Amino acid sequence: MNISKEDYIFTEQLKLFISSMPMSLLANVINSIMLLTFLWDGVDQHLLIIWFFTISIVSLYRIIILILYKKTRLSKNEKVWYNHMLIGAVMAGVCWGAAGYLLFPVNGEIYQALLAFIIAGMSAGSVVILASFIEVAIIYSALLCVPFTIRLLLLDTTQSAQMAFMVFLFLIIIISSARRTHQTMRYGMEMKYQYHKAEKKVAQLIYFDELTKLPNRRMLNDRLEQSISRSARLHSKGAILFLDLDNFKIINDTLGHSTGDRLLVAVANTLSNHLRKEDLVARLGGDEFIILMDGLKGDTDTIKAIITRKAEAFINAINEPYNIDEHQLEVTASIGVSLFPDDSDDPEELLKYADIAMYQSKDNGKNQVHIYHQS
Repeated sequence: MNISKEDYIFTEQLKLFISSMPMSLLANVINSIMLLTFLWDGVDQHLLIIWFFTISIVSLYRIIILILYKKTRLSKNEKVWYNHMLIGAVMAGVCWGAAGYLLFPVNGEIYQALLAFIIAGMSAGSVVILASFIEVAIIYSALLCVPFTIRLLLLDTTQSAQMAFMVFLFLIIIISSARRTHQTMRYGMEMKYQYHKAEKKVAQLIYFDELTKLPNRRMLNDRLEQSISRSARLHSKGAILFLDLDNFKIINDTLGHSTGDRLLVAVANTLSNHLRKEDLVARLGGDEFIILMDGLKGDTDTIKAIITRKAEAFINAINEPYNIDEHQLEVTASIGVSLFPDDSDDPEELLKYADIAMYQSKDNGKNQVHIYHQS
């Protein structure tokens, strides 16, 4: 399935964001315990306990979201998980911002320094941990630093004003660093997207026909070898249906190659729409198509009857008129069939025998099915 560059990058950002959450949660737990321990004698203990309980609930919420994501992420839209992660980060930022404002120890410089140290550490950590989504990193850092800055300004002293300026400057540096980190991450994700896109294009060129987008001979050979091995293991049978359009060259020569190409695409779509889900249709080139059927059970006569009915159904579907370039085109097809392992268990021989049977079908009047049999 094709995915746009922005959707791909968003998915990669979310993965990176999720992968960084355990480190973020660990930092929250350690620093909240440190704050509880070291500020116990420096601030209102009841307020400190309420704050610690709140940050613990927020951390628990984020842990639950992380566990649910890892278990059930395929059942929800990625935007939903992003919103949950954003809510968790914002609530954590609010809690730490509240600590910087409400738990500010007015008369204890050592406690003030400790609080400033913890808030600075949590802000700096957001540069790496949250920078995959720059908006989250900015919001989180601002929620941490701004309340602490305001609390310093409220002290209304020269020293506290200088300190507030330094915290604000630190916030600007943190945001700038987060933006650069985010840009580096995004550039790496864009390069990864281009690599996967090129890799997919190469695979498309190697294994698929450029015009009809059907599997080509290379993929057909791979699948045919697998089918032969599977049939031998499961004691089942399979069939190669070699289909060639009758008089296609006349259409190509009289109406032009562009019309001929559109007809080939229309025929490819018709064949694809009439396949069993376990079967394969491939284009060998020109107006030649191969249909691979396997997993067939029963004796040889029964399987021949099944294959004949299916081949006739393909012919009847192809016989329906095609409206292409203001022309109503009618085309017929001849099909030759070889069976495995009855006729051979070698892919090249099976294709050769089906080709022989297809020309026998043309010799018999075209627009019909002929099953190969060794004379």
